[in-house]
Amino acid sequence: MTAAQLGGFAEHHPHPVFLFERETLVLLWVNGAAQSWVQRSSKGLLGSCPGQIMPGMGAIANELSKSGREDIAILGTDLQVKDRAGREWQCGYHIFLCPGGGQTSVDRADKDKIALIVMPQQKESLHLAPASQAVAMLGQMLAHELKNPLAGIGGAAQLLEAGLEEAEDLELTALIKTEIGRIGRLAERMEGFGVTDLTDYKSVNIHTVLRKAALLFQSRADMDLKILETYDPSLPLIYGHEDSLMQLVLNLMANAHEAITNSGGGSQIELRTQYKGMRRRTIDGALVQVPVEIQIIDDGPGIDPELRKRIFQPFVTSKTNGQGLGLALVSKIVEDHGACVELASKPGETIFSILFSVDGNIRK
Repeated sequence: MTAAQLGGFAEHHPHPVFLFERETLVLLWVNGAAQSWVQRSSKGLLGSCPGQIMPGMGAIANELSKSGREDIAILGTDLQVKDRAGREWQCGYHIFLCPGGGQTSVDRADKDKIALIVMPQQKESLHLAPASQAVAMLGQMLAHELKNPLAGIGGAAQLLEAGLEEAEDLELTALIKTEIGRIGRLAERMEGFGVTDLTDYKSVNIHTVLRKAALLFQSRADMDLKILETYDPSLPLIYGHEDSLMQLVLNLMANAHEAITNSGGGSQIELRTQYKGMRRRTIDGALVQVPVEIQIIDDGPGIDPELRKRIFQPFVTSKTNGQGLGLALVSKIVEDHGACVELASKPGETIFSILFSVDGNIRK
């Protein structure tokens, strides 16, 4: 994306956007959201180096330089800064190079620029674990990257349509516009990926979710594994988002299935529930009961100990063609439900355990 193209959407971008000169890292431009967040006008900000913008911002200088030097995009989640009121923020961020050459106020000086988009969240209100925060931010970043080319394609389709008369040609441009609309709606859903709508939470029978997931797997044509169901029918309802819980179970089952299939060993997946008198500590230090445990157990080769340490982080995978997002999404759903996840693995047995509360302690 050129700096001129960036200026087309950055001014009204909901997140703070900063544009630095590539070689010196001098700040050349900021949008309105950045001025509001930093609580300084553009006149007072322009000409600053990263460390002069606000305390803690200097920590990102090396990554800005690396992006400019190597022409790479950098995605991060761990920028910690303070504003003028002394409030602490932990920020996600996206850094990328913008070639110069335009004539807009954003693209002056005919030099390459480095763009920094910051997604700030007050530290005391953070509820996402680092891995799940990265997944949420990834959805926002991808949505932004999709919307820009979609706008250009939509404009090109309208120009083409104006010069066409044949019904078949007009049908094709109509199809293009329809698909642009569909992808745009998908981008909007991705943009809200990290936001949990508590109005959709309700009391859920976890056995109903597990049973549906088992039936979905058993209906697959390539399913040659045995699925065992071992449930404690006396368990109370949990409080959660049913669709998300289904996604969680399906992701864990798919992970188990792929591990068994790729290794050529193992023959079954077990879904188990039980009561477990466990407690977890919330971010404010309180202890919350998480007595409802579900387990997804497979008899595959197990997970390498080194991989276990990072398995819930985005893009971490042992699969040749894996994306490394399935278990990161699991981590986010678990965090959204105020639950906790445990992993035990050895050759012949891998157990993913998720422990839920029953009293609506969501995201605490």
